[in-house]
Amino acid sequence: MTSAFRALALDYDGTLTTGGPPSPALLDALRAIREEGFAVILVTGRILEELRAVFPEVDAHFDLLVGENGAVLEGDRRVHELVAPVAPELDSVLRERAVPFRRGRILLATRGKYDQILLEELRRGGLDCQLVRNRGELMVLPAGVSKGSGLRHGLAYLGISPHSALAVGDAENDITLLEACELGVAVGDAVASLKARADVVLSRPNGAGVLGLLQGPLLRGHVRVEPSRWQVSLGRTADGKSVDLPASQIDLLIAGGSRSGKSFAAGLIAEQLVGLGYAVCMFDPEGDHAPLGRLPQVVTLGSRGVLPDPEDLLRVVSQGINSAVVDLSLVGAAERNAYIRHVLPMLEQLRIERGVPHWIVIDEAHSSLGADFPVPSVSHKGHCLVTYRPADLAPAVRAEIDFVLLLAGESGIDPDVAAAMDLGTKLDAAPFGASPGAWPASGNGLDRLGLGDAVLFRTGADADPQLFTLGARWVEHVRHWHKYLRAELPRERWFYFRNESHDAGVSAANLGEFHRALRRVSHAVLRHHARAGDFSRWLDEVIQDDALSTAFHRIEVRVDDGASEHELARTRRELLAALEQRYGM
Repeated sequence: MTSAFRALALDYDGTLTTGGPPSPALLDALRAIREEGFAVILVTGRILEELRAVFPEVDAHFDLLVGENGAVLEGDRRVHELVAPVAPELDSVLRERAVPFRRGRILLATRGKYDQILLEELRRGGLDCQLVRNRGELMVLPAGVSKGSGLRHGLAYLGISPHSALAVGDAENDITLLEACELGVAVGDAVASLKARADVVLSRPNGAGVLGLLQGPLLRGHVRVEPSRWQVSLGRTADGKSVDLPASQIDLLIAGGSRSGKSFAAGLIAEQLVGLGYAVCMFDPEGDHAPLGRLPQVVTLGSRGVLPDPEDLLRVVSQGINSAVVDLSLVGAAERNAYIRHVLPMLEQLRIERGVPHWIVIDEAHSSLGADFPVPSVSHKGHCLVTYRPADLAPAVRAEIDFVLLLAGESGIDPDVAAAMDLGTKLDAAPFGASPGAWPASGNGLDRLGLGDAVLFRTGADADPQLFTLGARWVEHVRHWHKYLRAELPRERWFYFRNESHDAGVSAANLGEFHRALRRVSHAVLRHHARAGDFSRWLDEVIQDDALSTAFHRIEVRVDDGASEHELARTRRELLAALEQRYGM
């Protein structure tokens, strides 16, 4: 199966049928789609006992039933009441006011024309309930319960991510159902409010529309839709317009010269994908992305220089809940490239079986996905490749790219990178920016861009590229985090501690050793290096951490020859605190 979807959630009334059971043709199509590997979930506002009265075979046609508008879950012959029932004291009040109603396990159902009476009684009783409309029907439910919340419980029960699910509905109470899934579909005769929120509107009504969907190309991955509801914010143009990237159903290339912020941009995208609930697997050859492990549900593997067992990696991402950063910074280039090539087919097979991980991010992709890379024969999207040498990527890999994000360094966009992507003409002709003067008047001005500037465009499309400034990160970005923290630098780049007259006999081959040495060297050694600005210079020139270098410099300049023991002790504490905060020590 090449589809990104593993579950199909379907409303009943108005979607599968307009009364009675679904048609035999529709039931046959449901059976076929389940045989292809899809989990099919019925999500209905109906009381399930009432549904079985008109459709006795319902359990045989669905993997899971979500009833009472998301309040009840039934699967494997078990009933799960997801919330406490609507307060029973409401019953006597409604009888006194001649309001006909029915009770399920959780909800209370009546006609829509009684909405004002129900509102009055809910206020009077101080009941924490909500009214939910379904065309002419009205349901009273505990606050927070919806088809969307019920479906999320159902998907968790099946071990399927909402980002691997598609939902179909027709009425107002299906809005949350559609919004809970990666792709929301409205049947052709759905209410206007649902059509406005759907990613796809079918051409035919109710069961006929669903039958066409079940037999058509969308579910099988032959047609891709980029849901507008799921977007990643990259930054803003000169006139303040947000530049967004589809969060699914695309392949992205991030390219730029050395120190142009490629890893920063990859992390900016990855952390938002994680925040949206996507399962991300990131291969990190240089240790740039380990701080992403501070985010909830992100697991860092391999940070001690030991390649993680592929089965452990697959286990982390297989449920579609957790993301993984595979830190390869402390192993050799040949070993890490071989590891990525070994694991990628396993991840692609997991996508075939379970639809996850939703995204695979590969930094320094030219090393592992070079010209001789055997591209797996699958059509899944969701790859983010990061490189300063796009020309070295395998042609089959480059051919799948949907968007390119070009990043400028201090001297603009690297012309070799632009040339490798055949972008010269497109960039020369592009009227970047929506506001006059946002783009330099003479030439295309690629060399006038600076660090933090970027260009986004869709490959093979006529749409103009967008020039913008990258947005801020949630997690502080630190280049080569584990590489400089634990890996041993070449001896000529070590930090050697000394005082005014002689070598102190202490050296640091990485930031971890530097931190330990800084804790124990004498005040005379500390004063000597601080007065000379040695600490900040080493952090800038060797570690290439501008932010930490600046923080150290601000502390160093306060140290003079007459600094007291108390002042030097405070200097040591401040230097250590800056280092510990930056690297999470």
